[in-house]
Amino acid sequence: MPLNVNQVVDETVKEWKTMLNSIDPTSKNEVTESRNALGWPAETEIDNERPPPVPKHNGTPPEKVHKLRILTLNLWHGGGKSGESAEGIAAVLLKSKADIIGIQEVSKIMGGDQSDAILKALGSGWYISKQGDPLSKPQGWLESVLYGQYAGQTIYSRYPVTASDSRMGVAMKIEDINVSFFNLHLPYKPYGPYQVRGIEYEDSPPLDEKEVVKSALNTTLDYVATVKEELKDANGVNIIVGDFNEPSALDWTMDSVLAGQQIKVVKWPTSSSFEGFSDSYRAIHPNCVLNPGFTYGNEDRIDFVLVGGKNWRIDAAGLLGIDEPKWFSDHFGSWADISIWK
Repeated sequence: MPLNVNQVVDETVKEWKTMLNSIDPTSKNEVTESRNALGWPAETEIDNERPPPVPKHNGTPPEKVHKLRILTLNLWHGGGKSGESAEGIAAVLLKSKADIIGIQEVSKIMGGDQSDAILKALGSGWYISKQGDPLSKPQGWLESVLYGQYAGQTIYSRYPVTASDSRMGVAMKIEDINVSFFNLHLPYKPYGPYQVRGIEYEDSPPLDEKEVVKSALNTTLDYVATVKEELKDANGVNIIVGDFNEPSALDWTMDSVLAGQQIKVVKWPTSSSFEGFSDSYRAIHPNCVLNPGFTYGNEDRIDFVLVGGKNWRIDAAGLLGIDEPKWFSDHFGSWADISIWK
């Protein structure tokens, strides 16, 4: 009989709770500190609440649907860290067979905008939207210089982009289907996972699992509010992609702690702040232990394709670059195949 991971976890947690409840706080035994099986203080609450299943669809598809592959990819300073060229990046994008792509950390150095060079290398049949990053505010002269070089976000699409007042995304028509597409690059500091793990990074103080959630909410508040405001009039399929620089609450669960993948249960807020959206990778790969889907540092999944609105179905999802012998970025790409209809 195959091992049922969730069953084992449930039974183990029950045993721990029984053990904790059996401790007599009035005992006179010479015990200076009681700890549970995880090595935490005995009074620590064990959060065994699992997130609900991630929906794979919204609506019932007709016989005829339109299929799309969506991709998000952080270039790691325009590929400059690894010496990758615009032509090499375009080759990776074409190999992915993606139809709509959100790119982060596009370079603007060496006399030109890398977005245009990639577009040229992609060949005919592609449309572009250069976003910049209107909500980020660099601090200090050095960060301002670096920000100006690598802050760009760009969307590439095989479908014409409709003029839009959106600061965070674009609108397009695909066979009379309204599609709103948002490409985000959320602040890289403070980096919450390092704070919880006690790793020094960019002067960000260590925080516990509750403090880091408050910090994350404050860090991404303007982005989430802006996207929600721009979604008010959306009437179709809505897609949000990007490097969130923050994991998902679907990943930092008791299961992942027991498996040694994460240090604590943390209800990371940002990706779940978009009500009605499904995390495409977790919809297809619901077990965060068997399929962690790490996109950064072999320990965090921070790059997402979220699907919302109406009349959509998530058919498949995976990572780009994970099987490549030589990969140019510090992030793996995240892709999803979806079906949409009128």
